[in-house]
Amino acid sequence: MVGTDVEQGGRSDRGARGTQGSAQGVEAKRLVEAFYDAFNRADREAYRAFLHPDFAAHISGEGEVSGRMDREAFSRMVFERVGEVFPGGLQVEIESLIAEGDRVASQVSVRGRTRRGRAYRNPACHVFRLRDGCVAEMVEYFDTLLSRSAFEEAAAG
Repeated sequence: MVGTDVEQGGRSDRGARGTQGSAQGVEAKRLVEAFYDAFNRADREAYRAFLHPDFAAHISGEGEVSGRMDREAFSRMVFERVGEVFPGGLQVEIESLIAEGDRVASQVSVRGRTRRGRAYRNPACHVFRLRDGCVAEMVEYFDTLLSRSAFEEAAAG
């Protein structure tokens, strides 16, 4: 697979990360990159602006941050509950993006420090469905046991 993100470590000088294919795919990847950038800057207003009014998140596993959430519940979880567990916030590092039509799949690493200062690094895969220039749906797959341990640590004080 010559010229793929895997060979280039997720970096590309072809515009949006790993861009190959249609202009629609390039724009879709740029939207997802901007979505992650707003998250990394903890810019609540910009982040929420990316969420379609009919947004739905489907987060794998069992636990406090798992299940189906609408726009409001997801925003509260991201900016309030996650902030309690990771006071310095979390950072998403994109490893690769793949776009086809209105969907973008991302392989990322989510990093931060727990309230007790423990390093947190959780690999994740997000599958986005885009509509009207916004994120209409996000499915997240990640290490739920690692996530649960961070939330339990915060609950224990």
